[in-house]
Amino acid sequence: MDHNSTPIGELIKVFFRKNGLSERLSEVDLNKKWEEIAGEIIAKHTKTVQLKNRKLILGLDSAALRHTLSFSKTEFIQKLNDSMGKDLIDDIDFK
Repeated sequence: MDHNSTPIGELIKVFFRKNGLSERLSEVDLNKKWEEIAGEIIAKHTKTVQLKNRKLILGLDSAALRHTLSFSKTEFIQKLNDSMGKDLIDDIDFK
């Protein structure tokens, strides 16, 4: 590999950052992390994953699940931030 070349992944990240799309890229990563952290059953009931202004908005298809998960909000925030390697989320809104 040429010493002056940059891996394509890094170029894509720079492009997203310069064009204000880094939050969208993080949203895609968070979707994958949510599935890993929440588990298969909860992930099946998660219909949408959005990141807006450091708030993760999770659309769930069950009111009972929304209520139950709200008690673990702080734990989910910590686990997701740890898995992303940065403090990306300040709050979670279960909808």
